[in-house]
Amino acid sequence: MNPSMETVTAEGVNGILVSLGATEAVVDYQKHSTAIAETLYLIHAARESSSRTAAPGRYWVKVWLDTYTETEFNACTRLTYRLHESFKHPIVATEAKEKHFELWMEICEEFTVVAYVEREAKDPLWLTCFIELPQGAGV
Repeated sequence: MNPSMETVTAEGVNGILVSLGATEAVVDYQKHSTAIAETLYLIHAARESSSRTAAPGRYWVKVWLDTYTETEFNACTRLTYRLHESFKHPIVATEAKEKHFELWMEICEEFTVVAYVEREAKDPLWLTCFIELPQGAGV
């Protein structure tokens, strides 16, 4: 938990290389998304930063993918997350299936995360998750 980092995935700070196609799709996701997925979903958990150097009102947030079935989960190969534009790297990707494609970030405000879910032999899906901080946090 280094205060100079904004996001981290299982592959390290800022995740893996984000392809140009994924970047374009994630930046303008409303133009590319068409269906609502009900078998896959993003989950998040937040806790207040406890480091002596952390400013008050800062939270560590973990976002990850879950599904109703193992078959649905196993088809997923990569997630590209779109974060708030205030992040140094607002688009970050991960292929860490064994860790449920988790993303960690330190934040102080609530916002919506968008995820572009790439799957084997299936069309990609779009998921969103409003990052809600514990009661009384954020704006």
